[in-house]
Amino acid sequence: MAKDGDAFGLFDATPYPELLAAASLFEVKCAASRAAYCQCKQQTPAPGECASLGKELVDDHKKQLDAMKSSSCSTKYDELVQCLTSSQFKFSPCMKLQKLFRDCITELN
Repeated sequence: MAKDGDAFGLFDATPYPELLAAASLFEVKCAASRAAYCQCKQQTPAPGECASLGKELVDDHKKQLDAMKSSSCSTKYDELVQCLTSSQFKFSPCMKLQKLFRDCITELN
């Protein structure tokens, strides 16, 4: 059985802890592609109509994640992933690390 989104090439195999830790990266760096996709989904009832924008959003996430992993923020990101994993994905024990990571990616420009 195909995974949800496979038909449109939207499935992302990035593990959950990494995606969860990168949420603030995506919020900061992928706002335009996310807004375009969300606007399309709100205006278009047909499931496949927004597939190209969905693919652009997934590609944008992958591009930003790859760029961040080769930046000075990668250590903070790895620490945040480890904290989230060890805390069973609860943000409260990791809030200081999350702030450090968010500050770092915001400064990347």
